[in-house]
Amino acid sequence: MESERVKKSSTYSLGNFDLADKRRLTVMDTMKYKKDAEELADSILYLEEVSEDKGDITYMLRWVVRDYSRFMPGIQYHCHYIRIGKCIHSLKVLKHDTKAKDIRDKRLYSILLGLTPASSCANISFVLIGRRNKEIRPQNKVNLGCNPDRKCFFEFAESDLHTDHLELVALCRITVVGKVNVSPGIEKSTILQDFEALYNSGLFSDVILCIGGREFNVHKAVLAARSPVFAAMFRNEMKENSENRIQIEDSNEIAVEELLRYLYAEKTIPLTPYLALDLFELADKYDIQNLKAETVDYLKCNFSVENILDILVAADLHDERALKAEAIEFISNNLWHLLKTAKWKIFRTNLELVDCILAYLS
Repeated sequence: MESERVKKSSTYSLGNFDLADKRRLTVMDTMKYKKDAEELADSILYLEEVSEDKGDITYMLRWVVRDYSRFMPGIQYHCHYIRIGKCIHSLKVLKHDTKAKDIRDKRLYSILLGLTPASSCANISFVLIGRRNKEIRPQNKVNLGCNPDRKCFFEFAESDLHTDHLELVALCRITVVGKVNVSPGIEKSTILQDFEALYNSGLFSDVILCIGGREFNVHKAVLAARSPVFAAMFRNEMKENSENRIQIEDSNEIAVEELLRYLYAEKTIPLTPYLALDLFELADKYDIQNLKAETVDYLKCNFSVENILDILVAADLHDERALKAEAIEFISNNLWHLLKTAKWKIFRTNLELVDCILAYLS
């Protein structure tokens, strides 16, 4: 009787193998996965875009996982929480061994992405981002529980990913009716909200940060705690410390405002490629490593003919070698289109970077 119950509950498919094959994922297997769930470090999740259509609101979240190679088959990893309405959902990934019978079959693993528990008030989908920003759609929708109506895992073939760059990049689209709110993260504490309120109010500020015609009333203690460069500036007998005034010349008001928001509240408004580029340069200047890593990840996922030359110049200037290498690869693959642009006519005077591109092509 027990074997019949398990057999009936295995109503999903993982690939093109026979469901009766004992090597397929079963409900009993999922008990082990739940038991072995681990926290996944070195991963970022951020809200990228919000759009509305006929009363439905779609939230697009980008999820970047570094060093995909460390994933162990059969272990369910979770690292982020997403609030949908009043419910909290865990973002999870599972690397599943398909154990193909034919050694010539390169599809050795499946990657399952999903939210648990499944949401009854939202339509959720995942796509993976491969090389050249190509969207890879799931092969199947998989049930990892006893209730077949609560399917919220999506299966991808590892062989489609080209994961030699060791990063897993996914887009999670969540569509809800207008009255249901969606937000990444779980508010365990109000400390970041309190610091953001302090930043917005300017109360008790002791230094003024100036950019263009705008002034920001900020706090030395916060800036020094978050940036070694600011800390050194306030620790030493510098003009900025004696006058309690810092002038920034090499950026713009929006980027500086979002830099400060990140320092106080660990967040920014939804990024665009050029805002991310400005923040990348500021993060490098003030040695804010977490922000620098996040903006680099964002830029790698958002190369285009319009922005790639600016990204390459910035990566070279700030000695970000991985970003520079991927930018050169993208340029080489799209060189014919770039040669027709006005930006290329300016860029080609940078002989050192042009030589790097030619060396890659040779």
